[in-house]
Amino acid sequence: MTSTSPRFVALVALLSVAACKSQESQGTPPAPSAASTASAAPSTPANDDASAAAPTDGGGAEAQAPKRAIPRNAGHVTMILSAINSLDLRDPEKNQKLDAIAKSFTETDGTRDEGRKIHDELSTQVKAGKIETAKLEPLYAELEKAAKEAHDKEVVALDGIYAALGPIERTTIANQLQQKLTNRDAHLAKARPDAGSPADEKKQVAERMAKNLGLDEAQQKKVEAVLPSNERQRMEADREEDKKNTTALLAAFAKDGFSAKTLPYRDPKKLRVPFQEQAKVFAQLLPILKPEQREKLAASMTHARGPHFGGPRGPMGKPGPHGPHGWGDHEP
Repeated sequence: MTSTSPRFVALVALLSVAACKSQESQGTPPAPSAASTASAAPSTPANDDASAAAPTDGGGAEAQAPKRAIPRNAGHVTMILSAINSLDLRDPEKNQKLDAIAKSFTETDGTRDEGRKIHDELSTQVKAGKIETAKLEPLYAELEKAAKEAHDKEVVALDGIYAALGPIERTTIANQLQQKLTNRDAHLAKARPDAGSPADEKKQVAERMAKNLGLDEAQQKKVEAVLPSNERQRMEADREEDKKNTTALLAAFAKDGFSAKTLPYRDPKKLRVPFQEQAKVFAQLLPILKPEQREKLAASMTHARGPHFGGPRGPMGKPGPHGPHGWGDHEP
C-alpha cells in the first residue's frame, strides 16, 4: 500500500477508468470469464462467489447487479471498488458490506487538502519574494499526519473488502487489475517520447520560463543553473515504488490470509520531500526574478497544484492545462 500521492492517484485513476470501461459500454456488465477465474479454488460453493445464480425480481426478470458510487480519494480502495463494479455481483449481503465501506470515505479523506495548503503557502511566499521554510514545517507535519490516518483507514477498508468477497471474486479482481497495470506500463513505454538528458530538460524549462515570464538572456542562464537536474528520476522512483506496492497488494489479495497492515506502503515522511525541493529551488529563483516576474510565477502556481516541481501539475509543468512553464512527465 502507499500513502496517497499525486503519482499514485494518477495510477489509481487509470486503473479505475479501465476497470469500469466495459460496464459503461453495455447495459449489463459481463460475468467473469472462465479464463479470469481459472486460478481460483476449484471447490467453491455455488452461492459463495461471482458465479452464483442471479436472483430474479417479482416478475421473474433477472435482477440487475447494483453499482455503487466510488470514493475518489481512497487510494487502493478506489481502485478495487471500481473493479468490483465490473463484476456481476448480486449477493445483497456482500453489496451491503461494500456499500458501507464506500460510504465510509468522505471528500476530506486523504492528503489533498494538506497538499494544497503547502502549495498555497509556497505560492504566497513566491509572490512576496521570500521563502520562509519555518512556516512550511507545521504544514508538512499536517500532511504526514493526514497520510498516516488515510493509510490506517485504507487498511481497515481493504480488509473489509477482502472479507466481503469470495475466493473467485478476489482472484478475478486481482488478475483484472494486474493486467490493467501491465497494459498501462506497455502503453506508457510507447507513448512517452525520449525526453533527452537532464541538461536538455533544464534548458527546455529555462527557455519556456524565459518566454512566459519575460526573462532576459542573463536571467535565463541563471535560472537554468538553479533548476533541479534529478526531478525526472525522482518522479520515476515514486512511480516504481507505487507500482511495486500495488503489485504486492494484488498478489496478496488473490490469496488466502490477506492482511492489509502487512503490505508495503510509502513512508508518510517522504511526502514532504518534493515540496522541500520546490522551496529550495524557489529560494534560488526569486532573487533572479523581477517583481512582475514573481507575480506571473505565483499566478501560474494557482492553476498548477502538485508537489513535483517539473511534473504535470508542478509550477514548471508542461504547457497547456498542466501549467505554462516546463517539461511535464509525458503521461497520456
